[in-house]
Amino acid sequence: MRELELIYEGVNPRKVGELEAFRDRAELRSEVYGGLVYKSWSLNGTARSEEESGREDEAVVFLPGGMAHGEVWFPQMLDIRSAHRSIAFSLPECTKLDRAAEGVLFSLEQMGVRRAVIVGYSMGGLVAQCMVRQNPQMMAGAVFALTGAPVPGLPQEVRTRWADRRKRKFRTQLLNLTNTTRMAMAENVFQSNCPEDMEREMDFWRAFIEDSYCNHLYLKQYVNLNYAAQPDLYKAAPFSPEDTAGWEGKITILHSENDALYAKEQPFLFDLYPQAKRVDIGKEGQFAMLAHREEVSREIAELADACLGVK
Repeated sequence: MRELELIYEGVNPRKVGELEAFRDRAELRSEVYGGLVYKSWSLNGTARSEEESGREDEAVVFLPGGMAHGEVWFPQMLDIRSAHRSIAFSLPECTKLDRAAEGVLFSLEQMGVRRAVIVGYSMGGLVAQCMVRQNPQMMAGAVFALTGAPVPGLPQEVRTRWADRRKRKFRTQLLNLTNTTRMAMAENVFQSNCPEDMEREMDFWRAFIEDSYCNHLYLKQYVNLNYAAQPDLYKAAPFSPEDTAGWEGKITILHSENDALYAKEQPFLFDLYPQAKRVDIGKEGQFAMLAHREEVSREIAELADACLGVK
């Protein structure tokens, strides 16, 4: 563990204050499914009246990327809290993303959610796509953000990249995750994804990523999700447009042409969901979700308002 005072020292105080306010307001909860713990943060819609209390069985549900830390969505959860209940999940050490989807669905049922808009970022977008297929009746809509398309027919270079990641699992699980190692991993993620000319203004997210790696990520979780579960989904290539035939949920796809992880898959993602609204949220690749808070929140709110009850 690394002290928060050290991690966030000198960082934009307004954004740090927002994170602290979120942590004060959010309800923490854990559910156990398949022997694994699904941790979540919840915010209730502050504008709901007594007449709307029946809508507490609806929620906007957020899933994280490879850091597996659900709090990454806290800005959007704060932005939509006046109209919608929101729940963010961290993902446990699943070796199959469809099992992770089952665990999130189980957790939502335990929390009384019967209808949801699912929002998934990067790897979380793959879990969200699994959830739409497993329980379309629950899913009123979906936002797939900066994510991929594990379908047959992907270019060989894409399939090879995921296969190579699977081969690195054994070596990666031998890592000794000391604080120094975690800090180095976090800095590598930041440097690899944040455009150089934005590093100063993104100081909060540099600290948040360090916080996530030092205080919320554990080795088995990191290895299983990133080096087993995600590559295995691509090896199976389980998705096709026919999977969602007849489903009437609304879809928004948030994408970036400079997404180093998934840009080559974007045409296949669009083909999977030809009815989806497509929104280019910026040139920053995987960092676009963090760099363009207002636009991301606006698209999520727009879809949630169309799919769920609002005040």
